[in-house]
Order: sequence, then structure tokens, then C-alpha cells
Amino acid sequence: MSRVKQLETRPLIGALVIYAFASLFQHIHNATFLTVYPNLPPTFSVLNVYVAWAAVTTIGVVGFLLLRYRFFAPGLLTIAIYGACGLDGLAHYIVADFSAHTRVMHASILLEVASGIVLMCLAAVTALQAKRIGLLRGERA
Repeated sequence: MSRVKQLETRPLIGALVIYAFASLFQHIHNATFLTVYPNLPPTFSVLNVYVAWAAVTTIGVVGFLLLRYRFFAPGLLTIAIYGACGLDGLAHYIVADFSAHTRVMHASILLEVASGIVLMCLAAVTALQAKRIGLLRGERA
């Protein structure tokens, strides 16, 4: 009896959901306290913040759908890119000193960054697992 090779994606999907909520929290906090965030460009608006969140989240949804429909390599790459978008939160520390932010600002920024890093790492681990069991493009399944 042959065993069907199956990719374990539950940890990755869990990290994807956690990062999605962390990103949403960060963007809601940005939009709500836009005028309080130090040194943000005056051209930023609440609408800009939510459009940016929608654009980034679209990347995550596309990655999830690619993975769901068994396009493993592009799906995992897209999910890793989605996680990398979380590093963009570090830009807050480029425009203003660490000490210029409140504790909640730090929490929202660093939660998004940390969960994005975890998502990227789990995408890489899942890709290695997919390669090992022969599920990536060009390999026999």
C-alpha cells in the first residue's frame, strides 16, 4: 500500500493568520493615531494606511490560494514575500527615534515584524519539506 505524500501546512497557516492579525492591528493603530506617530510625512492619510493594508493582505491571500490549489513553489514564495512586508514596520524607526514612540506603538510595530519573520521562516521550512517529499515543480510527486 502506498502512502500519499502530504505537505504539513498547519504551522504555516497558523503563522499566516497570526501575521494577518498583527498586520491589521498595526495598520488600524497607524490609522487611528496617524497624527500622533512621530515624523510621518504629511501626505499620509487614513485612507492611504488602509489601502496599504489591503494591498499587502492581497499578497497573503494570493499566497494562501496558490498553496491551497497545490502550486507549492509560487505559493510558498508569495507567503514569504507577504511575511517580508512585515519588516516595513521598521521604517517607523527610520523616520523617528525609538524613544519617540509609545509602548503601544512599539508593541504594534514589533508584533508585526516578529510575526512576519516567523512567517518567512515557516515558509522556508515548508518549502524544504515540500522539496524533500517531491512536491515542488520539476520533481515527481
